[in-house]
Amino acid sequence: NVRVRPEITRESIEKIESSFRGVNQSNYWRPGPIWWKLEALRRVLEEEPLPTLLVDCDIVFTSRNVSEFYDVDLVLSPFHWPNPYLKVPIHPGSSKFVPIPERDGWYNAGYLLATRKEIPETWLDLYLQSVGGFYEQFCLGFLPQRFKHDVFGTAHNWGQWRCEKPHEKVVSVHAHARTKHKNSFGLAI
Repeated sequence: NVRVRPEITRESIEKIESSFRGVNQSNYWRPGPIWWKLEALRRVLEEEPLPTLLVDCDIVFTSRNVSEFYDVDLVLSPFHWPNPYLKVPIHPGSSKFVPIPERDGWYNAGYLLATRKEIPETWLDLYLQSVGGFYEQFCLGFLPQRFKHDVFGTAHNWGQWRCEKPHEKVVSVHAHARTKHKNSFGLAI
């Protein structure tokens, strides 16, 4: 079911952002919309504690063949970095370089399955404590310590960061309209 609530306004985002200035500041994303993403997941799981797939709006499903996961609280989507030792600037324009998972994390915050409202609550708490690096994404790596989890296989959430063409059995593609990744493959729609 889709529910539309007019609570996400420019004013509500600014109010949220003023309450945690300095938390995970970045040139990539504003913290207010991220807070709302986690809050929306929490509310859905509070109202109906069923397995809920959270996906970014730029993910296209190419198959109905989505694996089922049993007896877990959380399913995460690994990046499947082609070279996890690749060094990238810690911030745009920075002269300090770190391995890409150290900056962006091991899991993608735009693709996960959750079954309990405690997952987004814990995730939000880690995010607001500035745990990790890249916004709400890096701290996902701490959730498996607290929740029974599994991971989506390589056919899921095929992103341009993999730097290779998707194989035939891809279930979903993360199709950024604009990318910063070299050697990336776009999605023809």
